[in-house]
Amino acid sequence: MDSILFALDSSLGYKAFEKDRSSQEEVDDLANLLRIYDKVQAFLGFERELATLQSYLSYELPDIPELGRVRKIHRSLADRIKDPKPYVDSDLKFRSEILGSSPDQNDTLQSLLHEYSALYSTMHDNLLSGVEECRAEMAKLLTGDELRALEAMEAISAIPKGEHATISRKIAELKDSLFSCHDPSASSLNLALQIRPEHDCGLSFARADGILKDARSRADEARTTIDDALNRRAEILYSPAIRERLSQGIGEPAIDAILACHSPEELRSHLVESLSEDPSVVDVINRYLKRVVIKAVKISDFQPTIRTVEREHLERVVSEFRKFLEDRLSEPEIDSRLMLQLE
Repeated sequence: MDSILFALDSSLGYKAFEKDRSSQEEVDDLANLLRIYDKVQAFLGFERELATLQSYLSYELPDIPELGRVRKIHRSLADRIKDPKPYVDSDLKFRSEILGSSPDQNDTLQSLLHEYSALYSTMHDNLLSGVEECRAEMAKLLTGDELRALEAMEAISAIPKGEHATISRKIAELKDSLFSCHDPSASSLNLALQIRPEHDCGLSFARADGILKDARSRADEARTTIDDALNRRAEILYSPAIRERLSQGIGEPAIDAILACHSPEELRSHLVESLSEDPSVVDVINRYLKRVVIKAVKISDFQPTIRTVEREHLERVVSEFRKFLEDRLSEPEIDSRLMLQLE
């Protein structure tokens, strides 16, 4: 007993230990503290609900029209729970005014969860649908005619080698980098949103538009990567020097079809179709291009002696650029034709 009285003296300032007697005032105060303790202990019985309430009320909701109703409930709950004493004193008041017994009960946690979950699930599903469309586009590119034609073109002697593997790897990496959700089921969403405002995948209303735009941008980048590579190859094969060589094969159906194309774009379309159906067309082309060598030259490698150019400097810069190209136009062997592709 002495230990208890000493502890009450140390922690609460009661003088029963010192005076060896209690006062009614201290007895009443202790009884009141015990009642408060019992209420707080009972209030903490709502630990799970309180954790959910704190998670949602501390979450910053974006100011977007579709969340207008949710934001109203959010503000109402936040304003009322600022003073928790009435709800600590009465668990019935806490249940009815804060937690709510059904989603139809306005401005309660139940109504907040109901409204928010419905909107979040719709946003989540729509976003995943949009991202999956982009993923499917890139998967189609990886197995499509264009990439097969690009691979076949690398067997043409006049075409630079190795880009097919680089492009395939880049598109695969772009596809794999898209946003994903490991479990997009309704049950997984509902379970997570009963605890916190975001699913396990981390998707939020604030990030949704950015994620979708990023997915679209990556899909466009994949498409552009293939288009640029095919266009460069079509430009090489449509060049006057290459067409002159190919004209030696007039009478060959494959060569006649190539020479009948009136633009690099038309030639590209023809090659994608013909090479994806019959890669042996490459063998026919190579009969007439065995001695053609294409060297890729990056314009960025050109380093003029002056960087700030005025009119009187043009001749000097042009001369230096000519020398830059001539240095790279060394014939690899007799009876071969070296061509530069500027990149």
